[in-house]
Amino acid sequence: MNNSIETELILSSKLPLKKGYIVIILILIITFFALPYKYKTFINLNLTVKEVEDEYMLTTYIKNKDLKYLIRNNKLIFNNKEYYYKDIIISEENYVDKDNDIAKLVYLKTDLESIYLIDNYMLTAKIEKENKMLINYLLSYIKGEYNA
Repeated sequence: MNNSIETELILSSKLPLKKGYIVIILILIITFFALPYKYKTFINLNLTVKEVEDEYMLTTYIKNKDLKYLIRNNKLIFNNKEYYYKDIIISEENYVDKDNDIAKLVYLKTDLESIYLIDNYMLTAKIEKENKMLINYLLSYIKGEYNA
């Protein structure tokens, strides 16, 4: 008879806060992944202003794997201002950069301010690489597809 009372007490006892904690954690996780957190990544470019046939262009070497981001965009961010490039000229030759990656020489026609239009003037700008939800970055990182 003693065993039946203990069994009855165990079966009738409730788990007071454990279910509540699980529900709260699930709500937080769903909220975190459901909200549209946007996260942007950028590629930093070291650019040189070159005068080519009475026209100023920006030149840089860019890795082949990052070339698609340059083609997909038309905006450079330099000194917290946005500058747009109109034309892209990509060289046929391949070059090897310091990390032994294959790169191309790229010329960009831009609307850069006249104070920067000095032959061989060097500047650092960035272009937007990707703009997607945070969950997508986490999933691609877990899959091993994301390289920063």
